[in-house]
Amino acid sequence: MKVTSRLFSALPRIRPTPSFVTHDVFLDKYSDIPKDQKSSTQVTIRGRVSSKRASGQKLFFFDTASSGTKIQVVGTNPSTDVATAFKGLGRGDHVQVSGIPGRTERGEVSIYATEVIRLSQCHHRIPEQYEDYAKRMTKRHVDFMVNESSRQVILKRSKLISTLRAELDRRGFVELETPILQSSASGATARPFETKSVAGLDLQLKIAPELALKRAVIGGFDRVYEIGKSFRNEGISRRHNPEFTTCEFYQAYAGLEDLIGLTKELLISLEASLDRKIDPQLFRKDHFQRLDFTSTIEDAIGQELPTDQSALLKLFERLKIDRPEDISVANLYDVLSGRYIEPLCDLPTFVVNLPSALSPLAKSTDGISHRFELYVNRMELVNAYEEENDPQLQRQKFKAQSDGRLTVEEEDYCNALEWGLPPTGGFGMGIDRLVMLLTNTTRINETLLAGGIMNQPRNKVKSS
Repeated sequence: MKVTSRLFSALPRIRPTPSFVTHDVFLDKYSDIPKDQKSSTQVTIRGRVSSKRASGQKLFFFDTASSGTKIQVVGTNPSTDVATAFKGLGRGDHVQVSGIPGRTERGEVSIYATEVIRLSQCHHRIPEQYEDYAKRMTKRHVDFMVNESSRQVILKRSKLISTLRAELDRRGFVELETPILQSSASGATARPFETKSVAGLDLQLKIAPELALKRAVIGGFDRVYEIGKSFRNEGISRRHNPEFTTCEFYQAYAGLEDLIGLTKELLISLEASLDRKIDPQLFRKDHFQRLDFTSTIEDAIGQELPTDQSALLKLFERLKIDRPEDISVANLYDVLSGRYIEPLCDLPTFVVNLPSALSPLAKSTDGISHRFELYVNRMELVNAYEEENDPQLQRQKFKAQSDGRLTVEEEDYCNALEWGLPPTGGFGMGIDRLVMLLTNTTRINETLLAGGIMNQPRNKVKSS
């Protein structure tokens, strides 16, 4: 085996190599070589050294890994350069190996090396195990090197997003991009992140793409969607991260039952795309159930569900439920839902007939919104409803949720409604939570490439 002097000099650039093949192509192309035989072709592979081992003084092996695929490298040259090369390579180094494809006596497809070039050196000892959660989240690159399961979560996330995009494109939806920086973030009830431009303009980060997408529907785009980031300056938990990815779509002339049917189709297709070897499947047509928000809570509390704040607070007192900090009607309903509805939602469950106080952007009749929330494993995954398209009713609903005044963004949206929003169905799904469910992950940070916001590097104050 020839070892070039570049192994111990400055790390080389990648040069065009006609004989280069990927690990997948190598294994596929040379899988039919008989035991203890070699090809007559010389090829080149590149990858990371994942392990190395010697067998006597004349024979050594190391494995290279690339994109989750392993190839064994065999060295048989007894020269001192061979021994030096083997000793010089460390686990984690990136190498280029040229040699002859073959199959060992034990039956493993390998490359018999004639040249090894170290392309990059790993200056740290790669641990055999890397299980500490805090370390894994702050050093994700090490986590991915050591734990294939962590890498698979990110790969499956990518697959789910590409499949979701393909499913929506196939149904005639147009993908749009809405602004992240806004003068006044709206589209959901949430606390925004605030910033300022160099020109002194006060700005907020997007909390939802909803209003911008519905303006597109008003403008004539009948089916639109966005898969992207939103930001909410709120609590952090196993299921919440202030920066998160959602898919929202809006379809003209679609009602609630249309949305329910499409939601089922999408989730079944998304799960199927991962080829999960789990029985039973999470999303099956016969697994979806429905619960009525109001009647379910009324059955649990033994009385009619109040609709005003004072009566709700008395109910909390009677049931000995701690008041939340925010005692708005919507938030009190949220607490009751978490107590009496979510525990019933292990299977995929459409919660329907929610009070209109919970849904200021949804159409409603007699105080009940035309909306559903889909819960899976007691976690909210999808929120969807028929959009309110009456500008005057929308103004009233916005005012009922505030001090009677509309924000600039809300007023602008109501003005846009005056141009005519067709009957429209809107859908929003948390991508991070979907990945959690379909990879059996218990923490949202595990689904994020760099972990959550609390796992990011911090500026340290230098000591004087």
